Amino acid sequence: MKKILLTLVILAIAVPAMAAVTITPVKESATVVRIDYSAPSAAERPRAFALDITVAGGATITGISNYFVGACTSPSNRGYGIFPGTIVIDADGIVTSDGSPVAPDSDLPADTQDGLGTSGITVEMGSLYGDVGNAPALGGTLCKVTITGAWTGLTVAANVSRGGVVLENATAATTNLPQTILAGTVVPNIISMTIANANTAITGAGLVVGTTAYAWHATIAKDLVCAQDPASGTTVAPGSAVNKTVSKGPQPIVPNIVSMTIANANTAITSAGLVVGTTAYAWHATIAKDLVCAQSPASGTPVESGSAVNKTVSRGPQPTVCMPAAGTGYDAQRTQFNAYVTKLWDPTQWCAYNATTNPKGGFQCHGDADGLKTGTPYYYRVSSGDLNLITGNWKRKQLTYPDGADPRADIDHKITGTPYYYAVSSGDLNRVTTNWKRKDAPAADGLPRNCPLTDTANNTYVKP
Repeated sequence: MKKILLTLVILAIAVPAMAAVTITPVKESATVVRIDYSAPSAAERPRAFALDITVAGGATITGISNYFVGACTSPSNRGYGIFPGTIVIDADGIVTSDGSPVAPDSDLPADTQDGLGTSGITVEMGSLYGDVGNAPALGGTLCKVTITGAWTGLTVAANVSRGGVVLENATAATTNLPQTILAGTVVPNIISMTIANANTAITGAGLVVGTTAYAWHATIAKDLVCAQDPASGTTVAPGSAVNKTVSKGPQPIVPNIVSMTIANANTAITSAGLVVGTTAYAWHATIAKDLVCAQSPASGTPVESGSAVNKTVSRGPQPTVCMPAAGTGYDAQRTQFNAYVTKLWDPTQWCAYNATTNPKGGFQCHGDADGLKTGTPYYYRVSSGDLNLITGNWKRKQLTYPDGADPRADIDHKITGTPYYYAVSSGDLNRVTTNWKRKDAPAADGLPRNCPLTDTANNTYVKP
C-alpha cells in the first residue's frame, strides 16, 4: 500500500469571517471528553479541522471514538470522515484504509503531537462530498477522547501548521480557540429519583449532598426530586455540594363547593386534602336553603395541604322583615330583630299587605297573632292559636326584659300599665275577641288585611 499524505494548505488569507466557528470541549465523565463544533452559517461551514488536543496533570489520551468515517453520501450520512494524515490509497487511486483522525507523530510538521498514549494528539478531519445537500451539518460532534490517569485540564487548540480550521473557500476560519476545560466532577442527573437514590448518585460521583427543600410540582410525584442545583451535566470541583428540591406532589386546589349540600361540600374539601373549616349561615337571593352559597378561600385557589376551607350555607331568600319602629319600646332589639323573627315566626305577617311582595301580610294588627289560617272549611284567621299566644304571654313585658313577650302576641303594638309596661294585655286580647273566627279575605266577613305600614298613633311596626 502506498500512503499519501494530504496536507491542509491555506491557499490565501482572505478577509476573516465576521462570525466565529466555535469548538467546545465537553466533559462527559471523569475519563471522556467530547469535542463539539458549531458554524454560524453555511458560508462559514468548515471544510477541515486540524486540532491539537492536550491534557495536563500527568494523564494520557488513550483513545478516540465517535467520529464519522468516509465521504458524505446523503443528508443522513455526512460528517468529517476524511483523515489526511492516515488515509491510505493504492496505486489505482483506491482507498484501502480510511485511517484514523489522529495524525502520526512522525508526520511533518514538527509540531504534530505525540499521539495516543501520550499527553497530546493532533486530529485532522476533512469532508468530501459531491452534492452540497450532503455537506456536513453546521454543528455536531467531531469526536470523543478517552483520558487515562488523573488530569487537571484539557485544551483544544488550532494546529496552524496543518491549517487549523479551514472554510469551504480554503480560507482560515475565525474561531474561539484555544479552549480549555478544567478537570472536575460531572453533576449527575437526580431528577425523578427518590431522596435515597439521589443521595447515592451524588456521593457516588464524588460530590457532597447539599440542602433538601420541598416544593409543589404539577407532574413529578410526591417524594421524588423535582429540581437540582447545579444542573445535571455541569462540571464542578470534586466535593462540591449538590442541592435538591423534592416534590410535594401537585399543589392542592380549593374545590368549588358552591351550591353543594353541606355533606357533599365537606366530602369535596377532605378529598382535596384540605380541612373542613367554619360553617356560617346567611340569606341568599338565588341559592336554595341548606346549600353552600359562599366559600373561603375561593375555588381554584392554590393552598397548602391541610388548609381549612370555610363555607357559608344559604338560609334561602331573605324574607321581608318589618323592624320595630323607634319609640315602640323595642329599640334595643332592632339590631337583633332578624334573629328573633327567624326563631319565632313568619315575619311577613308584620308587614302591610302587598299582592306582589307580601301576599301574606296585613292581618296581624287585627288579631292574627300567629299568621296562620286554621279550621275547615272556613280557614279562620283569628282563632285558638292566636288566643293561646295572648294567654301564653299575658302581661309579659317588653323584649328588653329577660322575660320579654313574644312580639307576635303584641297585637296592638302598645305598652300598657305602670310601672311594668306590659307588652301583652287587655288591648291585645280585645282585638282577638273582636275578630274571633273571622275568615280569610276576601270573604264578605273576612278579616281586613289593611294593617298599615306606618301608624304613628298605634306605634305599629314599620319597614326600615
